[in-house]
Order: sequence, then structure tokens, then C-alpha cells
Amino acid sequence: MTPTHSWIVSLGVRRPSLSGPAALLGLLGALAGCSPAGTQPASAFPPDTSASERQYGSALTVGLRVTTDPQSEDEPRVHIAAVVRDLDGVVETHELGDYEGTATQQPPEGDELVRVRVHHAQGSTLVVRITPDGHIEVHHQPDVGSGTTVRRIPLRDDATVVASDPPVEHTN
Repeated sequence: MTPTHSWIVSLGVRRPSLSGPAALLGLLGALAGCSPAGTQPASAFPPDTSASERQYGSALTVGLRVTTDPQSEDEPRVHIAAVVRDLDGVVETHELGDYEGTATQQPPEGDELVRVRVHHAQGSTLVVRITPDGHIEVHHQPDVGSGTTVRRIPLRDDATVVASDPPVEHTN
């Protein structure tokens, strides 16, 4: 059986129309969801480009900012702050205090992220660690006097934390 061709005149244009088995095959092809060659199906879950990195558990960076006090005449003084940066651009600064002396970065030991030594007659060391329960701990270990004090800074849930680059920022 061969298809029967007839001419349909519409708006002055002649087009052949198919009837019979050829029309049925064309209809089945359309219902089968055939798409033109070279097209990609739409993604079931397109990326949300407006969503912040925070939604995806981006890494936080932690470092220390050491600011030298230019007003100090007798003894050098530094102000130290913990700086937490999110890849979203959110920066949180946690003031840790003023110290007499100069501060130098030291290599971290064990599970430490950052280590800074304050050089003074009664010097001290500041160490930054991450706890298993999701806090930053800043340990202040004086060379003389009272024992180690610890300051805990909470982090958001499921945060990956790394030392900033550089881990210690010196400013004036």
C-alpha cells in the first residue's frame, strides 16, 4: 500500500499531505519524543547560580591579623584578632586583645592551624585549633603567670575549615 498524496492549498502555498501508513509513522515518531539532532535534554536539576556558596558547605578560612601600634613609644605593642572568612565573602573578626612585644608566625604543630609567638619578657603564644564539635579555639599560652586560657568561636554546621593564606596578616 502506497501513501496517497493530495495537495492542500493554504495561503497560496501548495504542500503535500500524507495519509495512510506514512501519516501514522509520522505521528508515532512525534509521540516517541524524538528531538532534533544536536539538542540536549534539559537537566533535571539545573544549577542555582543565585544560591550562595554557604548552601554548598564552602570552606572557611581562619587566620590571625596582627596590627602593630605605631603610637607605642616605649615598648612595641600589637593588637591581635582572629579573622574567619567564608567563600561567600563574609568576614568575621574576633578581637583577641593587645599584647606588649612583637609577633612572629611560627610553624603550626600537630592539629594546629595557626601559631603566633609574641616576643616580650613575659611573652606568650597564641594557637588556633578546630575542635571536633565545630568551634575554633584560640589558646593563649603565657610563658609566665597564669595558665593557658581558651577562647571558643562557634562556626556554622558542617563547615570545612582551613588556614588562610597567609595564616598571619601583619598590618600597621
